[in-house]
Amino acid sequence: MSEVVCRICGQVIHAKDAQTTNLHDRLRVHHPAEYSSLPESSRTTELRRNQPTSSEVFAKITKYKRDSERWKQCTDTVTRYLAKEVVSFNTVEKSAFKAMLQTFDKQYELPG
Repeated sequence: MSEVVCRICGQVIHAKDAQTTNLHDRLRVHHPAEYSSLPESSRTTELRRNQPTSSEVFAKITKYKRDSERWKQCTDTVTRYLAKEVVSFNTVEKSAFKAMLQTFDKQYELPG
């Protein structure tokens, strides 16, 4: 873990892997005037802008309802693949096929 010294107050701040998050937080909390003088792009790190909310995270792990448009669309696509490529229907029971679908869309669950 690296340590840096705040040039304003001399406080030692931990900077894991040379990240600037702790430095930004220190400025924001302890030196608000200096923090507000930073350009907007410096005040909001890329990580914070792209970090999902907890509701977004939970939404991504919740399976689609069977009457939803997305579930119908995925099921229709699997059915078309099986029919057009003349693939055996038991393909959908194979673990590799299920793993492939989960890689593409974790919320999709094949019909029984």
